[in-house]
Amino acid sequence: MTQPLKLIDTFPYISEYLLLSQLRYFGNTNGNWEFVFEFGGHGNNQKIHGTLTRAFAEYGYCYEMPFYFPTIGEYAALLEKTGFEVHFAVLFDRLTGLKGERGLEDWINMFDRTPFLIVKTEQEKAEIVDKAVEALRNDLFINGKWYADYVRLRMKAVRL
Repeated sequence: MTQPLKLIDTFPYISEYLLLSQLRYFGNTNGNWEFVFEFGGHGNNQKIHGTLTRAFAEYGYCYEMPFYFPTIGEYAALLEKTGFEVHFAVLFDRLTGLKGERGLEDWINMFDRTPFLIVKTEQEKAEIVDKAVEALRNDLFINGKWYADYVRLRMKAVRL
C-alpha cells in the first residue's frame, strides 16, 4: 500500500529545484509513496505574460518571466530521476475567475511583482499595468468579470 507524500498538493507554480529537493527527500525514506499534485503547467497565463512583455517593451524594459511552467514531459522526467513512476498526467486549460472590477490589475500586482522591480517609477508601473489590462479586456473580461488564463498540470506518480 502506498502512502501520500506530505507536500502541498495544489499551488500556482513550483520551481524545478524545489520539486527535486522534495522528491529527493522522500526518495531517501523507506516505504511506498504516492505523489498527487496540480500546479501551473506549460502555457499558464500565456496571454497575460505575453501582453506584459509587449507593454514592458513599449517603455524600454525587458519583461522577464518569473515563473517556470513545465510541460508534462519535463516534470515526468524529474519525477523519474528521483525514482517515481508516472501513472497519470494531464495538462488542461482552466479559465479562472478573478474578484472585483479590478480583478486582473489586482492579480498582476499580487502575483507578478518581480518583473516590475526594474521599472523606474510608480507612474510607469501603473501605466504598464493599465496598458496590459486594457489590451487583455477583449480576451479575459467576459460577461462583466475578469479571468486569468490558467493552464494546470495534474499528475500522479508512485515510488515503490
